[in-house]
Amino acid sequence: MFPTVIKSLHLLSLALWSGAVVFFSFFVALPTIDSMKRLAQSTGNWLKLTTEQQGTRLAGEFLDVVFTRYFPFQCICGLLALVTACWWWNTPGWLGKLRVILIALACSGAAVNYFVLAPRVHDLRTQRYSEDKQVADSANAEFGKAHNYSLILDMVGLLCVLITLILFVMVEQSTLSLSGRGLG
Repeated sequence: MFPTVIKSLHLLSLALWSGAVVFFSFFVALPTIDSMKRLAQSTGNWLKLTTEQQGTRLAGEFLDVVFTRYFPFQCICGLLALVTACWWWNTPGWLGKLRVILIALACSGAAVNYFVLAPRVHDLRTQRYSEDKQVADSANAEFGKAHNYSLILDMVGLLCVLITLILFVMVEQSTLSLSGRGLG
């Protein structure tokens, strides 16, 4: 019973984590930015936006609200996945250990995004629309770097979580095949 609960919590946390990253990255963030840019360029839009930059800024403000929930959600899923993955650390072979390491890497990336990069990107996003051109230009350059680092960490984390899910299936299949032969 207990191992089933652990495995279920583990799988649920990995599934929610990977699903959230895929959904946010590809079905929320990118379409929102594109839609807001198009809205700003359409004449007579109800928000009275007139430039692509205003559309991008509006998208950024909306996504900032999402980020305040997105990165903590990843950290919670990551910690739950990591705690439940520790169950497999002492299992024979290298797959269990690799899974724990991959989850730890992904969880670390989510934590860096949440505690370091997201606040930095937030501050730079505000500064990039400064009336002072020098401040805006400097913030714009730094924003691009910080945002790219955040995206890279997010995608590397997603890759680690997806590999972990695949390894979970491999471990389960090998366990089933061993028990089917009377070895497990």
